[in-house]
Amino acid sequence: VTLCGIAVSRKRPDMDDYGASLIGLGMVLSYLSAYFTGSYYRLLPDTGTFILLTCLTALAYILAVIFKTRVVAIVSLFGGVFAPLLTAGAMGSPIVYLSYVLILVAAMLHLSRRIAWPLLGTTTMFISFLVIEAVIFFMPSQIAGSARAALLLHLFFYTFLIYNLLAVVKRSILDRLTIVLASSNIFFFLFTMNQIVI
Repeated sequence: VTLCGIAVSRKRPDMDDYGASLIGLGMVLSYLSAYFTGSYYRLLPDTGTFILLTCLTALAYILAVIFKTRVVAIVSLFGGVFAPLLTAGAMGSPIVYLSYVLILVAAMLHLSRRIAWPLLGTTTMFISFLVIEAVIFFMPSQIAGSARAALLLHLFFYTFLIYNLLAVVKRSILDRLTIVLASSNIFFFLFTMNQIVI
């Protein structure tokens, strides 16, 4: 299905949206296939499933960059963040998972600027807030007092800060959305740091 979408996008530029939808559908089916191959039928170990899902996320990101498609960008974001949770071993180490999410976040923010779609950046920011808070809530003993967790929170904060500053520089204006995003970033950083230090 993904290959059909690529072929349609290349051969029929007037059908870009249809091709992008096929690529997105193909990626969703690939995520589902990887899940059923690993976690459901146990044909792959959890580590193998996690690696396969990571490779699918990288492929979705590359396709979104090449074809500048929003559908594949959203599939890449949601599939990349939530698909590893389908494997039992993904949450064995929340620090590894949050490191993976940080890399995905940086890629999605870059993609947001590359395809000129700020909504992807905003969505990425709030999805990462949700994931970080879920990890802190469900695994407090593995996160509390961890210097690596504190470092990761700093890296998330600075990644979003740089993204917002680049938006201000590009537009040469400080709009309401940028102020809300910057304020949310600061509030969330202080809130989560308080949670892991205590």
